[in-house]
Amino acid sequence: MDFSARRRSIETSAQPTPKRVVATVPTAPMPSRPPRAAKSGLPAWLSWVLIAALLLVAAFAAYQYFKAASVSQQAVPATAIATPKADEPAVPATNSLVATKNSLPSVQVYDSGAGPDAVTKLVSNLKGLGYATENKDKSQFTYSKTYIWYITGLLGEAQKIQSTMSDRTVELKESKSAGSFEIMVLLGTK
Repeated sequence: MDFSARRRSIETSAQPTPKRVVATVPTAPMPSRPPRAAKSGLPAWLSWVLIAALLLVAAFAAYQYFKAASVSQQAVPATAIATPKADEPAVPATNSLVATKNSLPSVQVYDSGAGPDAVTKLVSNLKGLGYATENKDKSQFTYSKTYIWYITGLLGEAQKIQSTMSDRTVELKESKSAGSFEIMVLLGTK
């Protein structure tokens, strides 16, 4: 072997080989399962029982509500609901207290085109007859005639009130459903 070849082989073998540098990131050891939370409060089965009980109570309340609603709808037959014609006022549908037989019914008077003077005159006439009369000011609509709405059983009283308005065209209307009135007068233009 030649000296120069040997020298080359020694030089190349004497050079250090570069080492691979691997970066290490410090990590925590991975647990086999997630840690359990400390137990506090109710057991899981008791929570589910409470939720089921609340759902049963809510279902029962809904059943009672809809049962009562269906009974109240069955109490008034569909033929008993008054449908107003084009020139007739609609009847408010809310609860009312019926006057006792010993007292006169309360009367609400609305201005439906007659004007405030005519309403004031009618209110004072009815108060003079002993009726608990209330001036409700202007109604929502104007009517060409006067309407007297009354609840069941008060036709005689409505006719007495009608007799005080001989100069007007008056139509009596019985309210089949209870309203927030006993007698309501919609004082029209005529």
